[in-house]
Amino acid sequence: MKPQLICHGRVLTVFVRYLFCLVLILTSSLCFAESAPREFRVGFFQHGSYWTSDLVFSALKQELKKEGWDKRVIFVNDAHFSPGWDVSEGELEVRSEELMVRNDLDLIVVMGTKATRALLVKNNRRTPILALDITDPVKSGLVASVNDSGIDNFTTIIQNNLWTDMFHLFHQTVNFNRLGIVMTNNLDGKIFSHLDATKKVARDRGFDLVIYNELEEGAGREECQHAVDVLIDKGIDAFVLPISSGFDLNNVAGILEHLHAAKVATFASEGTPLVKAGALIGVSNQNIEDVGSMSAQMMIKILQGATPRDLPMLLWSPPSISLNLETAEKLGVIFSFSMLSVADEIIINL
Repeated sequence: MKPQLICHGRVLTVFVRYLFCLVLILTSSLCFAESAPREFRVGFFQHGSYWTSDLVFSALKQELKKEGWDKRVIFVNDAHFSPGWDVSEGELEVRSEELMVRNDLDLIVVMGTKATRALLVKNNRRTPILALDITDPVKSGLVASVNDSGIDNFTTIIQNNLWTDMFHLFHQTVNFNRLGIVMTNNLDGKIFSHLDATKKVARDRGFDLVIYNELEEGAGREECQHAVDVLIDKGIDAFVLPISSGFDLNNVAGILEHLHAAKVATFASEGTPLVKAGALIGVSNQNIEDVGSMSAQMMIKILQGATPRDLPMLLWSPPSISLNLETAEKLGVIFSFSMLSVADEIIINL
């Protein structure tokens, strides 16, 4: 009987060792599962593709990669909506609702003023929303103030005083007397032409505004050219290229030639590409990196549990300036050394 008892003892020992190893394996597997980073599903919404939005979105993804979050943030293919610029605001709201009724998204990134407005109309008050590439969130009525979005699941980025600072620089550089503004006669027209900022700077610096407010929504090159001709006839010596499809890269070259032939200095609201196309001065797209960095940090904090409304929205960065020396020579404008020294981009096509 003793050999049999010894055999049973050995079997018991082997069994205990096996059980111990199994527990170790299961424990290790559970620890690995718990430590594996969670993936987050993110939706995307915009009215239509636009080059400034493309730059901002690219900068956001680059910053997520720098932070090691590019593998954790999944931009879901069937939650990526960009219906096109020919889609009405009513149709835009329908597409917004398709995103808002979903329960599988951890966050929605929305680009542009009109798309953000449509998304907020259908806001489920649950899914976090990060809005980017908005010209003026406060004037658009999308946020309550520069310090409060007014909606718990919504936040954005605000570059306060950007346009007043830029128009001060524009006037310091050119010292014009009559600044031409083209706009549609509605809220978006005022925002995309920076009307409030130009009015403030005009009061501060003592120049006149000459306003053409009969532009139609979605106006093409011919209508925009007509508006410019009307302003030239009224004696403008400076002009703001508004945020409008009629003044985009596909249409602006001929309009700029016409303005410069009349010795009208030009300011580009939408930055570097339009300055490269011939505008005298504009906002440089160099600060896109700052926008990308801040938006990535906001996204990460939201995905980690922060309430969007609690996040600071103000982006503190100095004006980024782009100058075109060839256009300056055509217009007889001489940039000061101080202006050249602070410019982020200097375009030389002489």
